Amino acid sequence: ELFRILKPGGTAVVTTPNILNLNSRLKAFATGFPVLCDPLPISSDNPQDSHVHPVSYYYLAYILRKAGFREVRMHTDKHKRSAMALACLLYPAVKLLEIPVFRRMERKNAAVFDENRPILSAINDAPMLLGRTLIVEAVK
Repeated sequence: ELFRILKPGGTAVVTTPNILNLNSRLKAFATGFPVLCDPLPISSDNPQDSHVHPVSYYYLAYILRKAGFREVRMHTDKHKRSAMALACLLYPAVKLLEIPVFRRMERKNAAVFDENRPILSAINDAPMLLGRTLIVEAVK
């Protein structure tokens, strides 16, 4: 719908909690739930109980590209101080682990990896690991 209503050259801006920051990744690793997401009450019919649906940058960028947007750029707002402390400890490990995992993805299907390269390159960059809110800019 965003693509349909925008004029050519128009920009859509979508924001969502950044579930790929280090705090959220650690919480998801430990509990299975990213930051701002906890188990939902099964017995409730209140739709407000489930108003946050986590979407990672990859899937948001993928959807926007599939809709026809020619450029998709990632931004974040302020860096979380707690994520900065974690980054001092974990950033080297994240970057080292990224190498064999991305190489395996590339070997498995080079064409798919190449067309996803711009999106994948942002997943473990400092803004993604530190930012509180994900801001995605899509140009028609």
